[in-house]
Amino acid sequence: MNRSKNKTNINKKKIIVVISEDSKSSYYYLDSFRKQHRVNFILKKSNTKTDIKNLYKIIKKENADEYYIIIDKEDCNVGEVKSYNDKHKGANLIFSLPCFEYFVYLHYGKSDRQFKDWQEIADCLKSEFDVDYNKSDRQFFENLTKDFHKINLNYSFMEYKHPSTKIPQFLSKIIEYKNQELL
Repeated sequence: MNRSKNKTNINKKKIIVVISEDSKSSYYYLDSFRKQHRVNFILKKSNTKTDIKNLYKIIKKENADEYYIIIDKEDCNVGEVKSYNDKHKGANLIFSLPCFEYFVYLHYGKSDRQFKDWQEIADCLKSEFDVDYNKSDRQFFENLTKDFHKINLNYSFMEYKHPSTKIPQFLSKIIEYKNQELL
């Protein structure tokens, strides 16, 4: 039984598991965010980014109230991911279009551009904002998480139409849980 639905455990803290199919950029950002904002959620990374089965095996091993899987669409078979998610109810998919780097880009400015891949976004960050982006630079992501709320200024579906990322909504929900003392 899900702990959050058990009446004797209503006042207990939530157990949130976040799984990143990316072992660098999104994992480093989320790990830094968790530490910077002192929020307690379990963060896992997939050992094989193309093996969707592995992401759901991780879920089965954890006894949590909520599960989130963060996946870049540029690296996965969307149909396969959705098929697994239909079989394994309870996981909240967070697709990044085309990749997590779009979310990184929104820390610096708005864009309705249809980026092809992470390298194109990295090139734009360099040319437009003089930002050297490196997927493996943990310090870059630590610095980025310090100004988390800036992303919400650049993230608005009402102002422009862009297939986007649900990461800002997820992070806002985590902060909301923290403010409610649920984490």
